Amino acid sequence: MVSGGYSKTDLQQNGSNVNNTDNSAWYAKLGIGGNKWGLSGQYREVQANYLAPGDWGRLGVERNPTNIEGFGVDGHLDLSSKLTLSATGEFDKGVDDAFGATGFNTSTKINKYTVGLSYWLNPNLSLNIGYEDDKFTSLDPSVLLNATSADADYAWTTIGIGYGLSDTTKLMIQYQLSDITNEYQVTPGGGGRFTGGLLTTQLTIKF
Repeated sequence: MVSGGYSKTDLQQNGSNVNNTDNSAWYAKLGIGGNKWGLSGQYREVQANYLAPGDWGRLGVERNPTNIEGFGVDGHLDLSSKLTLSATGEFDKGVDDAFGATGFNTSTKINKYTVGLSYWLNPNLSLNIGYEDDKFTSLDPSVLLNATSADADYAWTTIGIGYGLSDTTKLMIQYQLSDITNEYQVTPGGGGRFTGGLLTTQLTIKF
């Protein structure tokens, strides 16, 4: 599998273009797989002024991040007919020093790792456990507020049960433990360590 894409944002106000620099995004991806496994790699760049509807990912608590470039890998392996192991890794850095509001500059490094294990009790019922760790180093000082350092670490452990109510409807119940060090988006202060748990339910219906 080979895929790629290029997008550009042209933002106008009263007929005048107000967003004509640092406003593009592109990616290239290569994948390979078999009946019981799959592996892919991707490189992407999202410039600081890029805007678009939809979702192009999350780094820590940063959804649809901009001013980043880097590569990622993901894969899965069916250990048995009922047990599947999956993992991802993403390694990004800041693109430009001129956009401190994004939280990133050319010194910033972001490493994201996830691993998950799914066990199917039957075709409609699964048990899932996952772990995610997102490490930020050398964040831009303008977003640090009262944080104690320019680094931040977000770790989540999630345990869940998935049940297929029909071919198009699925119910998920999850409990997530969070461990966050130096949360740089907290207002009016930052720094410190934040831990806790969250119980969630999610109903998905496909049309």
